[in-house]
Amino acid sequence: MYCPECKVNYKGEFKYCVTCNEELLTGKICSHCHTANSESSRICNLCGEFIETDVKKLYSTAQTSLDKTYKVCPSCSQTFANNKIYCETCGGNLELKNGIAAELSYGRKKSLLSGILSYLKVY
Repeated sequence: MYCPECKVNYKGEFKYCVTCNEELLTGKICSHCHTANSESSRICNLCGEFIETDVKKLYSTAQTSLDKTYKVCPSCSQTFANNKIYCETCGGNLELKNGIAAELSYGRKKSLLSGILSYLKVY
């Protein structure tokens, strides 16, 4: 079982991703291009790479991908960690995104707040 949105592999009889609620794909998943292949495939049908059977490597790839996910409010464009459901600014539903932008915007928020506080000489 594999989530095409989060790029995470699941073991067991799940039907939907627990993170983004996307319907899971079945079969072996190529760790290179994330294409679902049949259970008997040893080589990916799309890219031709060998399908990874080492569970530790699959877990490592999935964990790295999960670490780079974050949530964004489509209304006000604020970014949040994966565990948030609603926007703390406007109350809107959050959308799951991939990348390192969350780290950048968290740092920007902190420096912006520090700049405002230093200007007001509050701290």
